[in-house]
Amino acid sequence: MKNLNEKDSMIDLINQEKEIMKAYGSFIPEGSSTDLRGLLHNNLKAVESQQFELFEKMRQKGYYQINDAKQQEIKQLVNSYA
Repeated sequence: MKNLNEKDSMIDLINQEKEIMKAYGSFIPEGSSTDLRGLLHNNLKAVESQQFELFEKMRQKGYYQINDAKQQEIKQLVNSYA
């Protein structure tokens, strides 16, 4: 059996975090009480925070490369949802 290196482990973890966030996004609207919905929402926020920290670490190590958007592209996108 092959051992995962750091990069593969981090990729696996970030993919799991994304799936967990999708699940919470589905569960929250199905919550039958304000307390339950609040709990699920708080959990989603915690997972989102963890995912972002992992994303930043991966980006710093060169494991997760992204292209920076141009300021004009950002403005156009924001305006399209405003």
